[in-house]
Amino acid sequence: MDNFTQDHEHYLEMRKERISELREVRPFNGLLPAPTNMSVIQLKVADFQFKMKEINGALQGAEAFMQIQDPENFFTQFYVDRAALARLAAIAAQDEFTQFGVFFGVEDPVSKKPLEDLKAPGFGRLTCCFVGLDKEGNVMGVHFPGANGAEPLLKAEETWPPPPPKTTGRVLNLTSKTTEVFAFFEKPAVASPQAIV
Repeated sequence: MDNFTQDHEHYLEMRKERISELREVRPFNGLLPAPTNMSVIQLKVADFQFKMKEINGALQGAEAFMQIQDPENFFTQFYVDRAALARLAAIAAQDEFTQFGVFFGVEDPVSKKPLEDLKAPGFGRLTCCFVGLDKEGNVMGVHFPGANGAEPLLKAEETWPPPPPKTTGRVLNLTSKTTEVFAFFEKPAVASPQAIV
């Protein structure tokens, strides 16, 4: 582990301690698992941060179009607010709906739209796109324009990478320390009555 960046040094110790506390992590068996223990979430999210930061460092010597040139705007979290949940519920209420497909996307760093030039320097924010799928795993017809050119009945849902409007919470990106990400999933400390003087 000597070749990892110093940002991760304390995290590796925290991680070792948390893994030793876990009794069992159920393997994925092709079906949706039961709700997940928060310690498992903590480890998976922090490990993603760890790997992405190391990958970002390794890409610094790559061709310009492969580099993440604005790590502050490469967010590693997404928000799904109440309004988005209502729209997702409308998608899920369709008769043809079986499940959501959730797909990662990447934006142009300047226009914030789909990439215009794949070879342009750098790439922008990671996005997360929810589309309704039918029982064959195809994108539901209601997402597409009608035969006469009419608007789609339901548009797909793209969650907002942070910062969302009026954010007051933590925003995680490729400049966030792995230990900060790990600590985000710790239960907040509560002062005991004896500590209050």
